[in-house]
Amino acid sequence: MFSLTNQAVANDCCLWVIWTPSSLPTGRSKTIAEEGDRVSGPGATDMQGGQVVMLNALKAPDAKGLLEDMTVTVQLNGDEEMGSLSSSKYLEEQVALHDYGLAYEFNGTNNLLSVRKGLGQARYVVNGKASHAGGAH
Repeated sequence: MFSLTNQAVANDCCLWVIWTPSSLPTGRSKTIAEEGDRVSGPGATDMQGGQVVMLNALKAPDAKGLLEDMTVTVQLNGDEEMGSLSSSKYLEEQVALHDYGLAYEFNGTNNLLSVRKGLGQARYVVNGKASHAGGAH
């Protein structure tokens, strides 16, 4: 067991579901279904489900006063699937202020995942005559 007294923890989740009803693969449910204490549907095991886990994971220790001496930041961004292009500056600023960072996304194993693969980004500047492959040049 370890103590997080006087530590800062950043919790990160994205807000959007990448599937629209028209883009779901054949056979995938397009609706959110609630049965007892279970919810299924687009995004339920992605970070959207992770938001529910994160908020409930914070409720229990908060109710017992265990978060009083901690700085807990919840970050929700809408561009995570694209590499956080708009929010990366803010996320990087927050990283410097926190001792730990947690992301709540299903990893397919039902176990804690301590490392995520990275992301590479590149920007290209292309010069030339604008045209479409099917149009007259």
